[in-house]
Amino acid sequence: MITFRRYLSLLFVFLAASLPSSIVAKEDEKLHIGILAFRGIESTQQQWQETLHILNQSLPQYSLEFHILFMDDMTDAVYRNELDFVLTQPEHYILMRSFSRMSVAATLLNSHENQPLARFAGVIAALSDRSDLNSLDAIRGQRIASAHANSLGAYRIQHWTLNQAGIRIPKDIQTVTFTGQPQDKAIALLLDKQVDIAFVRSGVIESMIQSGQLTQDQLRIINAQDTSELPLMHSTQLIPEWAFAAMPSIDPLVVRDITQALFSIQPDSIAARSGGYYGFAPPVDYASLESILLELRVHPDRISHFDMRDFVEKYLLEISIALGCAIVLGSVWVACDIRRRKKYAANLRIAAAAFSTNEAITITNEKNEILRVNSAFTQITGYSEAEVVGRNPSMFSSGYHPPEFYKEMWSALNTAGHWEGEIWNRRKNGEIFPEHLNITKVRGVHPQSFYYVASFSDITQVKESKEQIEHLHLYDQLTGLANIDLLRDRISSAITRTQLHETTFALILIDLKNFKFVNESLGRRAGDQLLCGVAERLTEALPVYSSLARLAADEFVIICEYRDQTSEQALFDIEHLIVDIQNTFITPFSIQGKLIYSQANLGVVYCANESCTADELLKRADLAKNQSKFNAQTNVSFFDPLMQEQVNKVVELENDLRHAIDQNQLELYFQPQYDINRSIIGCEALIRWLHPTKGVISPAEFIPLAESTELILLIGDFVISTACQTLATWQVNAFTNKWTLAINISARQFQCKDFVDRVMQHLRDAQAPANRLKLELTESLLIDYTDEAVEKMSQLKKVGVHFSLDDFGTGFSSLSYLKKLPFDQIKVDKAFIHDLIHNHSDEAIIRSVLAMGKAFDMNVIAEGVETEQQLQKLQELGCYFYQGFYFSKPMSGQKLQSWMGQ
Repeated sequence: MITFRRYLSLLFVFLAASLPSSIVAKEDEKLHIGILAFRGIESTQQQWQETLHILNQSLPQYSLEFHILFMDDMTDAVYRNELDFVLTQPEHYILMRSFSRMSVAATLLNSHENQPLARFAGVIAALSDRSDLNSLDAIRGQRIASAHANSLGAYRIQHWTLNQAGIRIPKDIQTVTFTGQPQDKAIALLLDKQVDIAFVRSGVIESMIQSGQLTQDQLRIINAQDTSELPLMHSTQLIPEWAFAAMPSIDPLVVRDITQALFSIQPDSIAARSGGYYGFAPPVDYASLESILLELRVHPDRISHFDMRDFVEKYLLEISIALGCAIVLGSVWVACDIRRRKKYAANLRIAAAAFSTNEAITITNEKNEILRVNSAFTQITGYSEAEVVGRNPSMFSSGYHPPEFYKEMWSALNTAGHWEGEIWNRRKNGEIFPEHLNITKVRGVHPQSFYYVASFSDITQVKESKEQIEHLHLYDQLTGLANIDLLRDRISSAITRTQLHETTFALILIDLKNFKFVNESLGRRAGDQLLCGVAERLTEALPVYSSLARLAADEFVIICEYRDQTSEQALFDIEHLIVDIQNTFITPFSIQGKLIYSQANLGVVYCANESCTADELLKRADLAKNQSKFNAQTNVSFFDPLMQEQVNKVVELENDLRHAIDQNQLELYFQPQYDINRSIIGCEALIRWLHPTKGVISPAEFIPLAESTELILLIGDFVISTACQTLATWQVNAFTNKWTLAINISARQFQCKDFVDRVMQHLRDAQAPANRLKLELTESLLIDYTDEAVEKMSQLKKVGVHFSLDDFGTGFSSLSYLKKLPFDQIKVDKAFIHDLIHNHSDEAIIRSVLAMGKAFDMNVIAEGVETEQQLQKLQELGCYFYQGFYFSKPMSGQKLQSWMGQ
């Protein structure tokens, strides 16, 4: 696990190093780090003193200062821009992010039995002798104890879990008692039988058991969860631990240095032991917590949600108004003769019928005091007649409308005697709802007296249905993003603005690489979850004046306008946006309990005073996206007028490659590998294309093209077959009969169902020794196929085939699969060898890889060794196997024979 965290820290260094070179870290600056005090200021200061000491040692180029703050003080400090970094609990982080735009850089790992915990949860406990309390539903009508209503782990997450089960607090609960900290008090009330249920954070019960305050058989856990990620008793969904976040103004390289230093803190160090934590890890996903806070209506960015209400069919407004008027007239008219008495009685019967309608009716006097309401009014608003009589209808005001709205309403009533329209009002429970309101001014018996008869109906369902229809027409049903129709409109509007106001904009087409594989291997539901996760992350990365749309199954488009920037500033911002987009794919997506890594190809079109159509711009973006697939380093391509010509060249190259396979133009070159004694231990086979007119073509030029087609399978089969034949030839020579031969395996080739059978068949056909064949697999190949890879690798290892993990440290995956996959060797990528003599980060990376190789019982070989100084440095670090131009360049089989003879 120590090696795992070291690798993650080094991986973060590599990623940060890939940022644009124009960014320069600010050294010798003072950095202010705020830390949340959960107990006292002084005790928290002592807790983190050793951490500050080790950071200052690791980062002499910075001056670090810790500020221990209570929650409100930290919020004020962030608001005043007095802090550069903060370490705080997850809910507080989400609160501050809403106004500061801070971003999480690491997650604090708690420790349990020397194991890291990146998440925690809530516990719902009852006494073990309460056999009736065996499910969430059984909690209805019970008494609950909790430390505090604002406690995330001891109240909010349990509250949300009960909401999901249809249990509302406090409606469906007898009482809720808040004990205050510590959370042991809630358990104490439970043991004393003063309550039936106790809410605490995960780990509290284990701590009390360890201290002898209770025994495990005294309690039962309701809705117990069994999650490998949290080996503690818990009843709820997991919540991410404390977040270490950086302010948006901090240089990314500074963030890199600080987080690298945090990742390097070992769990057995003085800093970790005194701090009471395991260490730090790359940030986990906080999106699930945001969803929970939104549902509980405590998220700072929450919006109003309205429950569905049955739409009440309304009668004709004219009839309702007439009936309402009859009530007023019937209540004030006094008939002297029988005819007028009969008419009065008739009016009363009509009024009674009117008040029985499903449309709410309210009658007020000239002072706008409510005189009467009907039962429909009570059903819609929740107020009884006794609660509203004598009060002003302004009590229902939602606050949605400005004062001018009501001035116009009263002006119409006083001049025309009538007003009709839509208005938002508030129910008794605080819910805001839309209604269609009709008010008529009716004169009373005396010239100076009059009444207002208002009838209204709840149109929530009508508006939601209308909005849903509009939404279905313009938005993607799965992700909620704009669809192609709305995207075209937005692009057309942006084109118009460029022509009128000389603004610019960019289209970025994002194509997911492995979406089809997720669909086919995990199912369409998993694919849908991946799309929604990508949409959510991309939305968070959007800058101002930009929007996101879903173009096709696995394609998204960002349109970003630059209204006040020059072209140079706009292009600079585009580059930063591209980096933000790529960073959204660094963290894996949690799909059906599995971590799925995804990457994307990006096609970018920059538009300034364009006169073309939206479809033409989308075609350009698609062309640039296709071109990005050949850019293996960044997966990004900008459209330019020469791109079509390049595409034609690619098509020509693909056709030539098909002929190359048929006409035996492919050949294996061999680069020797050495041990510490500078003795050859084997070779790596590298393919070359001997084109009849273009000469030798590097695999970097044609392998990406082959991987996008089925040609990679034919090329891969050729490599395995030729390698096995070479091994068989080597066996008759005493100089080479103990050499190993390493070959690279592509992702598509390895994922073929008959891959194992084909390798075995080639070994048999060539009568080659399996224990001399080494298959090199890249870590990106194994991200989503760990179980399948274990099975295939195990079958081949049974016959002696070896495996090497190639390009180690350059991918985006975790090290979790190394515990499962039977690798024999780790190959350090040449990117870390090139600047080894002068770059301490590269040296640290190689040290970590060597330590990991030793821990996993794997030998480590360094590729790209080009100088004697590099070789000596590697030997000092403990690396004993090498490959590179310092020893020999790749050579053909014929030249290898001559070279061996010399």
